[in-house]
Amino acid sequence: MTRHIKILSRIFTLWIFLSPVFAPTQPAETRADPPRQSTIPQVDSPAQPERTPERSSLQMVGQVGGRTEDVAVQGDYAYVAVGLRLVVLDVSEPITPTEIGSTMPFPQFVEGVAVSGTLACVADGMAGLRIVDVSDPSTPVEVGVYDTPGYAEGVAVAGQYAYVADGHYGLRVVDVSDPAQPVEVGYAYPLNYTFDVVVEGNTAYLAAAGAGLLMADLSDPSHPVELGSLDTPGYAYGVDVTGDTVYVADGWEGLRVVDVSDPAHPVEVGSCATPGWAFDVAVVGSTAYVADAFGGLRVLDVSAPGQPVELGGYEVPGAHAMRVAAVGDTAYVADRDWGLQVIDVSDPSAPAQVGAYSPLVYADAVRVSGDYAYVGAAYSGLRIVDVSDPAHPVEVGLYDTQGHATSVAVEGKYAYVAVMPGGEGQGLHVVDVSDPTRAGLVGYVLNYTGAYRDMVVSEGVAYVADEWGLEVISVTNPYSPTLIGFVDLVDLPSMVVGVDLAGQLVYAAEEWVGLKIVDVSDPSNMSVVGVYDTPGYAEDVAVAANFAYVADGDGLQVVDVSDPAHPVGLGSYDTPGWAVGVAISGTVAYVTDGGGGLFAVDVSEPLTPTLIGAYDTPGYSQEVAVVGDYVYVADGHGGLLVLEWADGHGTSLGQSPWSHLDHNHEGGHVELHIDWRVPRVSPPGCCTGRAGFRPGLVPAARAPVSSMPSATPAPVELAQTVLQSRSAVTCTVVSTADSGAGTLRWCLENALSGDTIAFDPAVFPPTSPVTIALESELPHLSQGHLTVDASDAGVILDGSGLSDGASGLVITSDGNVIKGLQILHFPENGVVISEGASDNLIGGDRSEGSGPMGEGNLVSGNGGWGIYVQGTTTMSNTVIGNYVGTDLSGTAAMGNRDGIHVGGASHNTVGGVTPGTRNLISGNDHFGLYIAGQGAEENVVIGNFIGTDATGGTALGNHEHGVVISYHARHNRIGGTMPSERNVISGNGDTGINFMDVGTTSNIVVGNYVGTDASGTVDLGNGGTGIIMQLGASGNVIVQNVSSGNGECGIQSSDWGCDYNTIIGNFVGTDATGTAALGNDWGGVCIGMWAAFNRVGGTAPGDGNIVGANG
Repeated sequence: MTRHIKILSRIFTLWIFLSPVFAPTQPAETRADPPRQSTIPQVDSPAQPERTPERSSLQMVGQVGGRTEDVAVQGDYAYVAVGLRLVVLDVSEPITPTEIGSTMPFPQFVEGVAVSGTLACVADGMAGLRIVDVSDPSTPVEVGVYDTPGYAEGVAVAGQYAYVADGHYGLRVVDVSDPAQPVEVGYAYPLNYTFDVVVEGNTAYLAAAGAGLLMADLSDPSHPVELGSLDTPGYAYGVDVTGDTVYVADGWEGLRVVDVSDPAHPVEVGSCATPGWAFDVAVVGSTAYVADAFGGLRVLDVSAPGQPVELGGYEVPGAHAMRVAAVGDTAYVADRDWGLQVIDVSDPSAPAQVGAYSPLVYADAVRVSGDYAYVGAAYSGLRIVDVSDPAHPVEVGLYDTQGHATSVAVEGKYAYVAVMPGGEGQGLHVVDVSDPTRAGLVGYVLNYTGAYRDMVVSEGVAYVADEWGLEVISVTNPYSPTLIGFVDLVDLPSMVVGVDLAGQLVYAAEEWVGLKIVDVSDPSNMSVVGVYDTPGYAEDVAVAANFAYVADGDGLQVVDVSDPAHPVGLGSYDTPGWAVGVAISGTVAYVTDGGGGLFAVDVSEPLTPTLIGAYDTPGYSQEVAVVGDYVYVADGHGGLLVLEWADGHGTSLGQSPWSHLDHNHEGGHVELHIDWRVPRVSPPGCCTGRAGFRPGLVPAARAPVSSMPSATPAPVELAQTVLQSRSAVTCTVVSTADSGAGTLRWCLENALSGDTIAFDPAVFPPTSPVTIALESELPHLSQGHLTVDASDAGVILDGSGLSDGASGLVITSDGNVIKGLQILHFPENGVVISEGASDNLIGGDRSEGSGPMGEGNLVSGNGGWGIYVQGTTTMSNTVIGNYVGTDLSGTAAMGNRDGIHVGGASHNTVGGVTPGTRNLISGNDHFGLYIAGQGAEENVVIGNFIGTDATGGTALGNHEHGVVISYHARHNRIGGTMPSERNVISGNGDTGINFMDVGTTSNIVVGNYVGTDASGTVDLGNGGTGIIMQLGASGNVIVQNVSSGNGECGIQSSDWGCDYNTIIGNFVGTDATGTAALGNDWGGVCIGMWAAFNRVGGTAPGDGNIVGANG
């Protein structure tokens, strides 16, 4: 069964409006944490002006987790920038790097680190330079601070000076001879943005973003002299130097090699393209080690600087290699999302990981039970933190969920973890945590219809919000969790994202709809008993006594549910950010407000909720749990925070180190959501647990389960034996019966390789197609090189009478051709190209042949995929000239569940470059085209209409997404540089083109019309975003498309891990000429809060985007 999931995240989007209307864009680069100078607005509601929060009323007493941004190695120790801390690892045994100490949290996320002797200097973003005594590596202690004017990105130490790459304030020189009293003595390039600095002799070399390489003479550190510069073609992030040669990590332009023997006139002498984005470089002898973002670690021979050559590489799917340090035969790679990777480079042609340190990177959800906090840590899985000492939380256990862990519940000795699509483990995991240091899977349930978003577990029953409704799962036997009930709650486009339980009632938060109350006393027959339409966007709900408290986007809503059939809205409190979570403790509601931090609201008077406390969390607050005197916040990249009241409500452990800062939010305040949705399939049946199952790659659709008929008549067997050596023949179908002589079945049973099966036009008139009503599944095409040709006849294959699981034509061999057929109403798939089958042709030119579709096929009305190309050894198949999901006219829907699926297969072509060979993929119930799975590489999609009618001028949308690229699909091309290769992807219910999941990378979308008609001048917008990267899709290229007229954004890189995407040369919000307005409703190019290092525009001719007239 295919389970498509439709996701709407609790992650928000910053809209980037690129240039004046219709003006070409200049290059732009995005980071998750751009430099910030403005402070967070004061919390103030016009309706409640007197309620100004006391920011010191809640204080942080403990914290753990965050991204890994940098590493420095000295002796047996690696000093690693992890979130808000400097962590010290013992790497004397590289196989087992071991944390031995860490600092207290700094005010900002640590961006860079340098170590000299007993001092470590930390570049701490807006908090400037922090100086740490590491004389005892097990107890690093901050001893000094210098608040630089900019955003400290990197640091180098030489002698008594620290040299800070201070973001938009260039180079700052700080005297640290007295670590407790650091003093700035000089600066250079104050108008340039700098990321990295290295000092060699009396010269500083700066990686200066779009300005490239800058150099400064430090002979007099108090008066640095600006020397020469070189404008590199990319975006300079990192730099290293040996002698007169400088190596620049130049982002998407790879490694640049520069001769600086004449500092006033540096000259590029060599370069080497890398598969990712070059962020850092470390040179040892004649070898350069490049931290290459999603390209991992690249090892280059630079013995001839003018001709650097790649020797080898080490790549981790979904990796984001940021910085690298090299010592001897070992490279230490700081991967921002996976921690520290220790790589053996003794054989440069085959680098191999020998050790790793993988901290909690991102906190999306938290539950506390006993002495432990259980954190849903996105792609870091389930993390278990010992909070017996809240001031010193310690991570003690983990469980790899193989996907984005987004919700956690705990009952007894089991943790229940919901895992989003976008990885191999989607669904509900039951984890034995009786020994937190050895957490292990005992049971698993694949999500039933939608993505699991929230849950509550009570007395052996899990109540799960799965976006499309409420699932009830019995976990009384944790080894075999079983679905015992489902109720469809969704009112599109809203999705069910939050849930709580009180007695026999479940309270569900459903986005725009608000609050739904469900009677679950009989899980097999659940019903909605009450609905309350909240004024905002319901994200979460908590219930206490007779009240439901809803995190409603704009703030907190209090609802009286004493009569569940007639809930009544009472009071509200507006928060400045986006309220995404809520927990109740006594008469206080704790609201996680995204970029707005955490708010404590007194709800003792339900009509007038009153703010009594707030805390500016450093990250993006997602979820909160309250136990006793402590408040535990899942704070995104801020990790897990432990807060307490500073006024005596709890045990005070001192002043928060952040209390003096009001500018330490990640991402600021935004009140818009992004469409994180993944498609839904109608519930077909069971979803029971599997004891001991370790999730692997979840198949995107069920493989055909039927086989060749088991009882073939003896005379046919004899005929087959006799005819094995005969020449190829044409078998003409002259009967409309299911079986017997002259039927299609008979021809298939007797066919050999090279044969052709044709249809008598007198029996199957082209102008009046005749139906073959099948009674059982047809034999598979196993002979190879068999042609089934109905291009000069009118033939309908009707599978409506077959049992569940039956497909139409199933190909298990190579070189077959199917053309001219109408393949309708099969319970499962219309056409299947099975594992290992290659070089098959489905369809042809519709202008050839006298049949109603010519050589094309009509594949519609089927219960599964219209056409399914399945398997990692399946390749080089061609699908052209077909109508998939429409009627014969191409103007009315006759949808399959989904259109075309390329599942793990490679080098296939969907579409052609003439009107007769284009596919029309429209009117399907969910997706148009789905390319997914490990091995789904080098597929080409050209010349199709996806979501329009056959004219390309009227919408006939697939109900959800037009095209989805997912589950580690790589190196696929949608469109082309020639007008004939253009796809028109418009009129679909949700997104036009949707890239999703970590590992979906290096795909290209080029030359398409997304949201317009075939002329590129008329609005046929998709309901959602035109082209979106979400759920960690990274390193994709969006170039020379028109993405206009869509219901949300034109192009969007939406959320956590959606990094290093390139958006150049597009028309966004205009027609194809770039001169007429055709705006997208929400915005042009939208970059999500956690999406980092995306390239928008460029300096080369044609790189600029035309962006205008958008909402």
